[in-house]
Formats: sequence, C-alpha cells, structure tokens
Amino acid sequence: MALTARRILIVPLVGLIFAVAETALSQTSAPAEASDNAPTSQQIEQLRTEYESKLEEINRRLEETNRRLEETNERLESELKSPSRSTTDEEQQSIAEQWSAEAEEDEGAHTQEVPLDIYGYFDVTFYRAILPDNSLYQLALADTYTFFSSGLNLMIASQMTQHLGAFVELKFSFAPHGSEVSVATFDAVTGTQYRDYERIVNNYADVMTSQEHYYGAVAIERMHFTWAPRDWFKVLAGRFLTPFGVWNVEHGPTVIIPFHPPLMQIWRMVPPRQLGLQISGVFFPRADSSLEYYITVSNGRDGEFPTENVDLDDNKALGVGLRYNLQKTSWSVSVGGYGFIGKNTDIVKKLYLNQQDMDTEVVIEDTYREQEIDLSAFLLVKLFGIRLQSEYIWRRSEYDIHPPLDPVDLLFAGESLSNMSGNEPSYTGHGIYALLAYQLPLDRWLNTVKILPYVLYEHAVKNDLKPHYDHQLVSMGVNVRPSPWTTLKFEYLYHVPKTELMEPMQIVSLQLAISF
Repeated sequence: MALTARRILIVPLVGLIFAVAETALSQTSAPAEASDNAPTSQQIEQLRTEYESKLEEINRRLEETNRRLEETNERLESELKSPSRSTTDEEQQSIAEQWSAEAEEDEGAHTQEVPLDIYGYFDVTFYRAILPDNSLYQLALADTYTFFSSGLNLMIASQMTQHLGAFVELKFSFAPHGSEVSVATFDAVTGTQYRDYERIVNNYADVMTSQEHYYGAVAIERMHFTWAPRDWFKVLAGRFLTPFGVWNVEHGPTVIIPFHPPLMQIWRMVPPRQLGLQISGVFFPRADSSLEYYITVSNGRDGEFPTENVDLDDNKALGVGLRYNLQKTSWSVSVGGYGFIGKNTDIVKKLYLNQQDMDTEVVIEDTYREQEIDLSAFLLVKLFGIRLQSEYIWRRSEYDIHPPLDPVDLLFAGESLSNMSGNEPSYTGHGIYALLAYQLPLDRWLNTVKILPYVLYEHAVKNDLKPHYDHQLVSMGVNVRPSPWTTLKFEYLYHVPKTELMEPMQIVSLQLAISF
C-alpha cells in the first residue's frame, strides 16, 4: 500500500514542478521581450533577482510536497498495522496476485541473466634444437631458429545456479596443416622402400576471391556439466581432464613452470582426458587442510583409440584418486595419487553379400584389444619461496590381441626391416621427474615482478622393451612474471636417449605465455 501511495503522489508532484517552472519563466521573460536592444546592467540585476525569488518559491513548494508525502505514507502504514483495519477477501486476493506477479517477474529476469565467463591462454615461442649431424631427431624436429605457437585455448564457464554449472575448453591449433605423417623409409642394403613421405597440406581457395587460406583444427579439451549440491559430492558429466598429478588439470603455459609438460605427460602414460562421469568432493574441510577424492567412470583412453566417443566394448574404465592439502602461513604440502584401469579395443566391420539368395551377413571382428593399468603419485611442497615438486607414473599394458610390429621400432631395435612378421609384446612403462624452483625475494625492488629460477630432471621409459623410448632430460631456466597472467620463460634443455642410434640433443627456448 505504501508503494501504491507513492505512485499516486508522484504524478501531481511532477505536475506541480512543471507548473511552477512554467509560471516563473513566463513572468520573467517579459523584460527581455520589451526591447530589441541589449539589456542594461540594471535590467540584468532585476532579472537575476526575479529568477532567484521564483527558484526559492519552487524549493519551498517542493519541501512542502515532500512533507505531505511523508505524512501520507506514515498514515497509510499506521492504518495497515492497526488491528481495527482489516482488508476484505477481494483486497487480500488482489494484493496476493500483485505480489505473485512481481515475484514471477523478478524471478524471470533473474533466470535470464545467466553469468558467462570467457578466458583462455596462448603462447609464442622462439627456439632452436641443436642436433648432431645425421641425427634421427632431424626426422621430428627442425634444426633451425624458428618461432612456434602451440595454439589458443579458450575456456567458457557458466554458473547457471548455485549448484549447476557448465564448462567448455576449446583448443585452436595450426595443426594438422604442415604436420608430417611419415618419412620415406628404405632398406639401405636392398633399396626397398617401406614408407612414403607424407605431409598434410590443408590449403583451400576462397570461392569468391580465389584467395588461398589454410585451416587448422579445433579440439574439445573438456566439456562437462557440473552438479554440486554439497562440498563432499560433485558430479561432472561429459569430457573431463583426468585428475592426476599437478599439471594435468591446471595445464596453462603460465601455470607450467618449464617450457613443456613432463615427458611422461606428453607420452600420455595416464589418459589425460576421459568421456564419462566424475564424482568428487572434499572431506574433513578445515581452514588449513582438506582431503579430496575422485571417482571416474568412462569409455576409456582418449585419442589413440577410437573408443572414447563411442565405446567399442562393454567394458568401462574406472579410476580412483585422493589428494590431501595442508596450507600454513609460510609453507604448504599437497600429496596424492590416482589409479586407472581400462580396456582398449579396435574393430573391423565386414559385410558378406550372397547375390543368389540376397542373403547378407554382418561380421564384426576385434583387431586390437589391450588391458591397461596406470598408477600415479605426486608431491608438491612450498616452503619460504622454495618449490619442490615430483611425480611418478607406472603403466602396464597387456595385449589380448596384439598389434603388428612397427618397422621403425625394428630399426631402433637393431633388427632387419625385412623381418616384418610378428606382433607387439605386452610391456611396462614408467616415469619420474623432480623439479626444484625458488622465487627470489626481490619484492622490495621489483614490486609485483616475480623471478623464479628452476632446475628439472626427468627419466621416462614409455616401453621397457624398446630402448629408444628410454630418455633422460635435464632442464634449467627462469620464469619472469610481471603479472600473474604473463610469464616470460628462458630455458636450456639437455636430452640424453639410452639407445646408441640416437645422440644427445640440446634445445634453447624463449617463450612468452599469456593468460587472459
């Protein structure tokens, strides 16, 4: 009722203001129209005095109107609170309908305003791989000074309600344009060629202008719906990043300290992404500590096999992880692990037609079947500017149906390329790295600029039966961070393979990483 009274009194109030102003202007405009010549100083002073007088009259009337409005509101509110004043059923119904309509209008406006956050990251790198003459690394790396970019990652997040949200991360890449699929491979003795050189070229011409362009690729890094009714229970449905290690979920170039992720992460010794469900939560939350758990159910390993988007067997991959966080004033510790078990399958579909009786037969055969078990653990300690970080991964691959041997693997194993018979045996892989970094205490002189030198050691064995997949790396570098969203990296890397067919190599790199 108070709101209605205000609406009723505002209209005459506005009319009163315009009426008084119009009267003042009509009365004070007469002296200006009485003469065609410029007004004298006496006339100007007279006009100013009249204007001030009328303005005071307007202010007085406004104050009087406001006083009457306040008295009316107080009287109406008093009547509504008085026991002697009761509304009829019709009045109550009218008020209820008005309030309901206003509530629905407010709720509708609120639901239409869904917040949407867009952010991302990219990098620009200048590097040189220093390779020995006739090095096999020349088949994979450019022995030149070159600029390079791994592309653009764009993230879109929406918190639709307090408990419901959605998240999408897209990766825009220049690849596969210019990517080398294979190198021409020959038997040096017989001259037999086993492979052709193949490079992907994705050029096309505009149909209107004939201007040539090339296209890259867009990959869905993650895409999931989130339902989080409680801190200890959250469900992700869709494609999510596997919750293992330190740099798999948080994987932006401004977060990762070295030039590239650890080699065992590049080799995907634990599936980096999965399509399915993830259940997670926080147990025993305290001001300085928490215990997180993760349970994943998915189609299995992504990328390498066509089983992620459509599972080709009834087996579902399972994963379980734990993470403990302890945060103190000057130090913190995070420790955790993740285990994964899954089955990878590939098939071939065959159709047999009998033209005589028009009978058909569909045959689906498994051409590849692998059971994998992955175990990982990590430790992250921060103490007075010192960062100590380490991860370990162990992987076992058991084949039920073995894939054929790769001729390049035979070459590295020192066998003849003519020995093409045989299949890949089951194998074990493992890897470990340790990173030590120290943030220099230069805040007094550099303000917000952070300088973080580091040293990194890695030893990764992708396949214990193939010596060319046994590598050791040592990296040394420094991160310069003028802001939390910008990092400039300098790094020197020394790479030592185990096989005698591959000599050590060095890489010098300068990278600018940007988050926005």
